[in-house]
Amino acid sequence: MSNVEECFTALRHAPPDLAAAADAAFAALRRPDPAIRALGLGLAAAVADEAAHAAELPYHNRYHISEAVRSMGLLCGLAADSGLISDHLANLGVLAMIGHDWGHDGTPGGDGRLERLAADRVVAWAASLDVASRAVLEEVILATNPTLVDDNAARAAGALPAGKLGPAVDALCHIANEADVFASLLPELGWLEAEALAEEWHATPRGREVMSFSGRLQLLRTYRRFSAAAIRIGLAGLCAKQVGCFVPAAGLAAGATAEAAAEVLDTMPRARARAAYRAAFASAS
Repeated sequence: MSNVEECFTALRHAPPDLAAAADAAFAALRRPDPAIRALGLGLAAAVADEAAHAAELPYHNRYHISEAVRSMGLLCGLAADSGLISDHLANLGVLAMIGHDWGHDGTPGGDGRLERLAADRVVAWAASLDVASRAVLEEVILATNPTLVDDNAARAAGALPAGKLGPAVDALCHIANEADVFASLLPELGWLEAEALAEEWHATPRGREVMSFSGRLQLLRTYRRFSAAAIRIGLAGLCAKQVGCFVPAAGLAAGATAEAAAEVLDTMPRARARAAYRAAFASAS
């Protein structure tokens, strides 16, 4: 996991390159499909060109999309390798992630409007694919609505009835949610991502919340039910470790809740709280 964070951090010191991210994501799959890869590289160029000629957003920009796409390739590669999803679904998952934020306007969303816009555009772009494959693209992109994360995870785990496209697509939707915030769940890069999202949402009540310790904990708690691929790559353990560092960082006694610790950390000067949290994380086993 440290290698992934180092890679993402280094890439943020270079110009954004969505085409390279798409190429790397398909390369991470067991059996990249040449036709879907060609569609994906073309889509990456279209998405990147539109972003480059607009006022690029602080968070939902080419860096975020590139990180989500690379993460999707890693997770889909592992999921296909273990038989959780087919190679075809893995390829479609990467293609969907390339276009999952196409046309994003920077608003918090949650009503499905932005995901519907992106899904319609990607499905039209992929008109050469069969009807069933285009339906998967639509389902995965619509599933990236943050308000659906809990239901998607529960459906993939069998705790809710399967979706209309079946359990394998449910698993792919769950993975897409993880890939979408993969970089934000990393221990250092995640705080930079939160600051960028706070800047993007500065005019909304959620602007300050996302960069607080309470907001950070809420994010980590939201993604508490992980796919087998995320467990295998170490993302689940890394998130659990971060949650476990709140209480010692706040100086509370063992047995205190992470929520209480987050409230304490939010009352401290930010630099001091961040230093305390970093120290707790560094000393955690």
